[in-house]
Amino acid sequence: MKAKTILAALLIAASSWSMAAETVDTIVVDNVEKVTVVTRDKAPTIILNDSVAKDGKSWCGIQVKRSKNKRSDAGDVKSVPYIQIGLNTMLDADMGSFNLWPSFDVALGVRTNWYPYGAKNAWSIGVGIDWRNYRMSANDGFWMKDADGVMGLSAFPINAADKKVALHVTSVQVPVLYTHYFDSEQKCYVTLGGIVNFNFWAHANRQFELGEETYDINTKSIGQRPVTIDAFMQVHAPYLPAIYCKYSPMDFFKKNHAPKMHQFTIGIAF
Repeated sequence: MKAKTILAALLIAASSWSMAAETVDTIVVDNVEKVTVVTRDKAPTIILNDSVAKDGKSWCGIQVKRSKNKRSDAGDVKSVPYIQIGLNTMLDADMGSFNLWPSFDVALGVRTNWYPYGAKNAWSIGVGIDWRNYRMSANDGFWMKDADGVMGLSAFPINAADKKVALHVTSVQVPVLYTHYFDSEQKCYVTLGGIVNFNFWAHANRQFELGEETYDINTKSIGQRPVTIDAFMQVHAPYLPAIYCKYSPMDFFKKNHAPKMHQFTIGIAF
């Protein structure tokens, strides 16, 4: 009986020694700058044979990756610049044939983003300057005003050569947008909203050669709408440029001034 008691005591002691020798550690990697090690030992000995390696390399056999999370807290506000470069045309035009190339749209400005519910939802308002050029087929003639100030098309001289016709518009624009991000790094998103354009300057241009003379004539006060609104959409996916398009359901010219036509643009944004 005494022998059995001694044997049981030895087994318990051996088990306790084995458990003590076998440390159970939990390693929590918050980020590459901070590592917390929790152990059951009162005075553990920790040996680091390797330094923390970034970009997916291992740290003491543990795969770690540098955090690239760009999430914003709810209520954050930040301002970002934007640049848009695209191609223009006129849709539903009942006079003249407009060409997507070489008609350009260039806009630049600053937009302020508000994240009321976290980084994946942003409401934005901004201000910028937009320059638009609409190239038209010269075979349809050039733009000119009649005695009542109404814009219409007139034919070029019969012997005219190297003919070019275009409408030019410069605007102050105010985008009012909503963006939904599908990832925390904000690399995949869709933006919807409207752009208010204050069209403070516009003119029609015609260029041609007649004999040995070269003509470059601008027609001002063409009767464009002073304020137009564009429906706007922009999408972006990782490793691809952002694509935007905008369409104005409003006529380009004022009511009863020249033909009806609607502005359309598609391009890339930065």
